[in-house]
Amino acid sequence: MTTTEPCQRDFERLLEFRVALRGFQRWSDDQAQAAGLTHSRHQLLVAVSGHRGGKPPAIGDLVTYLDRLRDLPGPGPASSRSDGDHARLGG
Repeated sequence: MTTTEPCQRDFERLLEFRVALRGFQRWSDDQAQAAGLTHSRHQLLVAVSGHRGGKPPAIGDLVTYLDRLRDLPGPGPASSRSDGDHARLGG
């Protein structure tokens, strides 16, 4: 496998992507705040609501979607069930 050094256009595209990603992150944080949620809780609800397959997502699915367990609210994934989120989400 050969690798090539990044060229100027590669860096320009990377910058465009990073700026767009940060803009989306700000928008997402604003949506969470407007709904009275923490960023982590909002991301968890999006992951549960957006899961495909006809069944609620397994904990492993959520960890994959969120990319890291430490972003989940409370001491672990099950903690979100203690305040009734599972009832609103049909889980």
